[in-house]
Amino acid sequence: MSLFNHKYPGILLLGDSHTEEGGFFEGGWGLRVAQHFTRMADVFNRGFCGYNARFVKHALPDILANLPGIDVAVVTLGSNDSAFPGEMLHVPITEFKESLISITKELLNHNSKVVLVTPPPILDDIWDAYCRKAYNGPKDRSNDHYQTYLSSIRDIPACCDGASLFDLYDVLWNHQDSKLEAFFKPDGLHLSKLGNEVFSNGLISHLEALFPLWKEKYAEYDFIDSNDLSSIFRNRQWNESKQGVDGKNAPIH
Repeated sequence: MSLFNHKYPGILLLGDSHTEEGGFFEGGWGLRVAQHFTRMADVFNRGFCGYNARFVKHALPDILANLPGIDVAVVTLGSNDSAFPGEMLHVPITEFKESLISITKELLNHNSKVVLVTPPPILDDIWDAYCRKAYNGPKDRSNDHYQTYLSSIRDIPACCDGASLFDLYDVLWNHQDSKLEAFFKPDGLHLSKLGNEVFSNGLISHLEALFPLWKEKYAEYDFIDSNDLSSIFRNRQWNESKQGVDGKNAPIH
């Protein structure tokens, strides 16, 4: 039995296609988060294309039952819910807010902090053209219709202790260094590589502020003292204070 507590913290990415597509594809925000927290935390992607808050609320107990402990959940919902009334994925605003509060409270009851993420903007004209070409019909959602859903997401941390907001919509809308179109794929709805990069950079900073004590769980090989293998269990910051550790200049294999 280990003499040390080296349970990896868990990060759950929960949401719709913004989570699934951004999760572990090359350049995706979830992959970038996982790479950043390598050796510090485990990242679990539970993003489901086409899901809304109604679907996720129903699936969440089963999702949590099949995961180890989660320390923080990053929840990205609202894009599908805000489809126009009559569309298959539409969820009325009152039900959406109630479902998202329910999801947040269930995660908090599992001793997890929650980061609620506003979905990115919609490029209305580009998304409309894409829908007409791909689906033979007009767009099913718009930025204007989006706004009440965004407001609901922004309101929830005030009533759920342990929840915080990462306002991706505002980050992209107010970004000074690039035109808004640069953050999106040709469909005008999902994030491009640059959009994923901006998202991940902001989210990583947000998570680091929530968990400032997260460190690497096991020492890197060149900080291990071969005469004291308990040094494996000391993080890099501890080992950097030592001098003359065996294997310091050993080749990488």
